[in-house]
Amino acid sequence: MTERAVFLTGGSGLVGAEVVSQLRAADRRVIVLTHRKQTIVDSAGREFPATDFAADPAAPVTYVCGDVREPGFGLSTELRAALAERVEVLVHSAATTDFAAAEELYQELNVGGARNAAALALEWGVPLVYVS
Repeated sequence: MTERAVFLTGGSGLVGAEVVSQLRAADRRVIVLTHRKQTIVDSAGREFPATDFAADPAAPVTYVCGDVREPGFGLSTELRAALAERVEVLVHSAATTDFAAAEELYQELNVGGARNAAALALEWGVPLVYVS
């Protein structure tokens, strides 16, 4: 049987990196959705090397590149199907916290991202944990 994993958005951010750190301390597998940055460093400076999910889906920490602003996070149908076989819960922590950001960016990232996370959790039939 395939070991299940936590799918995490915002894993390279301040909160998300701490979630990765805690999950790894509990020996949990993590799949991180990343937009630009594949480096995950927690507040203690510990780096969690992430492997491309396509190269080694069984690695302790893997990443896929996507965009929470897009339906299905911009992931292909094939990749979403492969992830559905491995993901047991979707944790959504991606958001902008820039108080000077334009309203449009807040809507796209914070509102649209949450909507897309909920839709993907439904597609995969897994629980959604929303970090606010």
